[in-house]
Amino acid sequence: MFSMRGHQKVSVQPCAALLLMMSAIWHAGGGKSECYKTLQGALNLLHDTEPQDTACAAVTSSCLNPKSISMGELYGAYNPVSNDWKDGVASKLVREAMSDDSKAMKWLVFDGPVDAVWVENLNTVSQLRSLRHS
Repeated sequence: MFSMRGHQKVSVQPCAALLLMMSAIWHAGGGKSECYKTLQGALNLLHDTEPQDTACAAVTSSCLNPKSISMGELYGAYNPVSNDWKDGVASKLVREAMSDDSKAMKWLVFDGPVDAVWVENLNTVSQLRSLRHS
């Protein structure tokens, strides 16, 4: 559990078990990056102290700034001339996470300025993935 603004309490473990995606949106320099790193450290510490408890999974993370590269470089792109798909950074990281057989939670952290276009693309991908797995 962690506190936001001193009055809201959020339990992350039940949320993480149900959701494919969580967001932390706040102004620049507001501590979002430190929050996820602290949460990851706390969950890993909990896992280390209770390794037999299946509710206490370790966490691995990959972090990238989605505004530092183009949409094609971020998500991947289809080339209609060659009929080839080229994975982007995010799709490569998701493939690596999915091929990892460990029971650790895998976090792909988009740490950068919020952009409505890439957020909408990410929501679409998340919704399509959840439809395929339901």
